[in-house]
Amino acid sequence: MKTFTDEKTALAWAGCRKGNSTFFIASEATEENGTPVPSEHKPAGASAERHSFLQYAMLHFRDDSLRSEPSMSQGGSMRGTARILEYLTRKRTKRGHFSDWTWKELTDKVKYSPFPIVTSLLKLDSEYLNRLAVDSFTAIMRYMGDLPLGLHQREVECVYTILVICHHHPGLRDELYCQLMKQTTNNKSLHQESSIRGWRLLAFVAAFFRCSDSLMPYLMKYLDTAAQDIRRVEQETAQICMANLKQTFKYGGRRNVPSEEEVHYITEGKLSRQHTYFLPGGIKISLPTSASTVVEDITKCIGHKMGIEDEAELREFSLYCIVEGDQYTMPLEKDEYIHDLVAELEKNENIYYLVFCRSVWNFPLRLDSELYIDIIFHQIVPDYLEGYLLVLPSHHLKMSRETQEELLRIASLLYRANGNNNTPNETDILSLLPKTVLHTYNENIQFCSAYISKLWGDMIPLNTTEAKAQCLEILQKWPLFGSCFFGIKMLEDSIEEESILAINKMGANVLDIRSHETLWRFSFSAVHAPCNGVELQGTTYADVVFGDETIQKTIRLQVDHAHEVTRLIKQYEAIQMQSETKHGSMDYPTVMIKI
Repeated sequence: MKTFTDEKTALAWAGCRKGNSTFFIASEATEENGTPVPSEHKPAGASAERHSFLQYAMLHFRDDSLRSEPSMSQGGSMRGTARILEYLTRKRTKRGHFSDWTWKELTDKVKYSPFPIVTSLLKLDSEYLNRLAVDSFTAIMRYMGDLPLGLHQREVECVYTILVICHHHPGLRDELYCQLMKQTTNNKSLHQESSIRGWRLLAFVAAFFRCSDSLMPYLMKYLDTAAQDIRRVEQETAQICMANLKQTFKYGGRRNVPSEEEVHYITEGKLSRQHTYFLPGGIKISLPTSASTVVEDITKCIGHKMGIEDEAELREFSLYCIVEGDQYTMPLEKDEYIHDLVAELEKNENIYYLVFCRSVWNFPLRLDSELYIDIIFHQIVPDYLEGYLLVLPSHHLKMSRETQEELLRIASLLYRANGNNNTPNETDILSLLPKTVLHTYNENIQFCSAYISKLWGDMIPLNTTEAKAQCLEILQKWPLFGSCFFGIKMLEDSIEEESILAINKMGANVLDIRSHETLWRFSFSAVHAPCNGVELQGTTYADVVFGDETIQKTIRLQVDHAHEVTRLIKQYEAIQMQSETKHGSMDYPTVMIKI
């Protein structure tokens, strides 16, 4: 049997580091007689390049890992294990150092095995971890079809076994990655789908667990080699493996048990599926969603479709999960995995909607994207029709003729935005006016009809997108445009007064419940401590502390959506702090003022 004749040759070929010296990588591995090892005998994982899997194995695998693969009977039982171990151990003792291993012994360490292992590949801390490593390898083989499933066992249970082991024992994650690299290297299985299933499992695992920093360059090299080779059927899957692993290092990895449906799709090779997301106005959009897709990916994807490239502007949009029957909702965290969320909701048989919308409003409107216009239009119009955006003079609550005409113009634009071509009648007009001023128009319906007829000639040439854009151009000039509204009781000096809280880029504004004039306003720069949500005897409050180091005042607001109020204030604080750091101080009021 041919062997490497000296330690330097073996280390140089593998690109290993010995002591303080780094040996050059040999272009060809040779046997002791100088004959090059035939290229057809070099498995993919045994590349001589830097950070090859073989190099890692020589540095980190057990010395006896290559002697741990028993023979199998046709039924899958092990036999002759002790005899094989005794034989190889005797041979190993005679030769001494690993540099005397034959080429076959070296490559057997890192290439596919048709037999289960009886000891871990890596050096582990305990016999218990070693047994778990063996169980993991067996589960891999069963999932890949190289071992028969147990009685009443399903493939999904093999995946769950692997995930549970690695979840509870982080020290076994490198072992799992090495096992999967081994079983996908030079796979000669009689089972037709063994290799590709191994790659799919590797891609799935990469969405859950990160490897150690020491394994990372070797694992990425292994994946990159396959991902760059257009001749390999697993090229695309290897690319997904790399993407999933990078996501895991960035966001921490999946946190929940995947659904059986997701595992089934992965097994069938459907590593990414179309998932439906909702936009304001009931608009649906289907986006590819993989095992590693997080909320931030979805908001960026939709944002780019809207023409938004600026990272700061993208942060003004959020993804919400609306669960049927739940009164409250909060935006999802940007690092939350979509399939983790969906699996939990479907497990609980919830009816849910993932809704994308704008949550804060610092950036000005952009009217160069049809999708952007649609989203903002449908988000703004409900608040407009409820009357929240309209400010009336409190002393008589009557509108000027100019305001009445502007509202009728908006009503005409809304009617045209719905795709209507005929002149609106009285009922149509009233349905498109703010609720808070309907009584004014009911008293003067003839004026409304005459003015609408006069305007309608200007509306006909507009398409629906142009009508929406013109409507937004009018509304964006209003002081309450871009506000989030909450019904509150402001507890000030033992007085409970029902009001409306409007949170926008100018600060938190307490509005008169009828006129919507601003009674109090405090800027976000005046908030001294984090705004907190408090629940007392079933009632929720938002406590806001404002002032400076010497003078502070706490305002308590009774509000149903206290946690959303506090979240919005914190989000505006963070955005404005970033803006001031980048552009200098902004012209916002710095104290709480009573208007």
